Amino acid sequence: MAYYTVKKIIKESLPVLLVVVVLASVFSGQVLQDNQRVLSLFPAFLIAIPAFINMAGDLASVLAARLTTAMYTGLMEPKFRLSQTLSTNYMATLIVGIIGFSFLGAASSFLAGIIFKVSIQYNPILIFIVILVSGLITTGLMFVIGIVVAIFSFRRGWDPDNITTPVVTTIADATGIIVLFFMVSLLML
Repeated sequence: MAYYTVKKIIKESLPVLLVVVVLASVFSGQVLQDNQRVLSLFPAFLIAIPAFINMAGDLASVLAARLTTAMYTGLMEPKFRLSQTLSTNYMATLIVGIIGFSFLGAASSFLAGIIFKVSIQYNPILIFIVILVSGLITTGLMFVIGIVVAIFSFRRGWDPDNITTPVVTTIADATGIIVLFFMVSLLML
């Protein structure tokens, strides 16, 4: 019998995805709705949000996939404890996050100045810092969530392709939006 069947994939992924997607989508939409004023004041964040949540989700899903692969190949035990595999993946994720969110912060500030003809009254360095710090906080949170989801799905015997990637990317969307607007309110308002 084949390991991958349509019935198995739907049975494992559909209930989890429905709950996570509905909750995260509604929550993320509400946070965006509540922060329309911030987006009109700082259009650089309007430019950055799609790439920001995409990058956070990508980093988290790659991490979760690498961890489940490490568990399936025996390089990592499905336990919540520090290991060489875990620390190596954390450092790689952190380095990629620093590079990616730095580029995103610089590009968003630059593009906002060109597209929206933003005056110099806004501080592009501060926008860069907010995006970088928000990205790194989101990456750290998603690192923990990615570990939990990867270990939980592995212990349950679920296919990680059905659970980890969709769950962590959806949670990363909501988490990224919350962290970004929190940092904006903390540093810019």
